Amino acid sequence: MTEQKPIRQQLERIVKEFEEAGATKWTAIKIIKELESQQISDKKLKENAFELLKKIDPKSAEVFESFQKMKVKPFLLKSMYHRLV
Repeated sequence: MTEQKPIRQQLERIVKEFEEAGATKWTAIKIIKELESQQISDKKLKENAFELLKKIDPKSAEVFESFQKMKVKPFLLKSMYHRLV
């Protein structure tokens, strides 16, 4: 069975990405405080955090969402690497 990271640690990682998208520390703290007691999967935690970000700071949520669309998928990286080697 895999070990899950503590919720607080997961949230700090998520809100760091939100801050990179322009959210303030205050927004990050509000999201952490709202969600830190939830015992849910990483994916659901990120979804809930993003929904809160959209309510609190729609502009940063829009930037964050555009960042997510730009992320390169791991299988594409592997494929690109093999073509270069």
